[in-house]
Amino acid sequence: MRFFRMKAGNTSYTYPILKAIACVAVIALLLPLLRWIHFENRVFVILERIGAFAVFWLCVFGVYLSVGEIIEVHETRAKKKEPSKRQLKQARFFTVDEIVLAAEENDIIAFQIVWQDKTLELGASADYKNVSGIFFDKRYYIGEDEFKAVEDFKAALLELEKDGKVQVLSVDGLAVR
Repeated sequence: MRFFRMKAGNTSYTYPILKAIACVAVIALLLPLLRWIHFENRVFVILERIGAFAVFWLCVFGVYLSVGEIIEVHETRAKKKEPSKRQLKQARFFTVDEIVLAAEENDIIAFQIVWQDKTLELGASADYKNVSGIFFDKRYYIGEDEFKAVEDFKAALLELEKDGKVQVLSVDGLAVR
């Protein structure tokens, strides 16, 4: 267990919350402790302050990492969760060609679909520079997989279809109707 490293792939909030509590507790104990301990020797006073400074900032960094882990756990859970009955009721079926056409026509678009009783995100993404005002380096994606060519995207999407259609929960974060 590495305390000062971000632990990716967590699905539980327990570890990051306990880490944050431990760091805050150390900071809370450190401040009164510095008032009670007094050294006469100037070298020890300087070493004490340097040590306290280092421990304080390590604990602040630990809290910072814990907040990042909590956010990452939230995102991981959202990606892996099963769609609710209400979401499934509002979902609409799109053909593969409709999804591919929308991805081709839009520089940035995201579909949230149902696949194997879980949610999966797919779509198109591109980079943009304010200077030129033009999108470039367009990529298509399904989950973590990226495709440069729309044909590869379509071939991968065909593996996800069921009866020629894909069940779409949302487009760009908005429920389909």
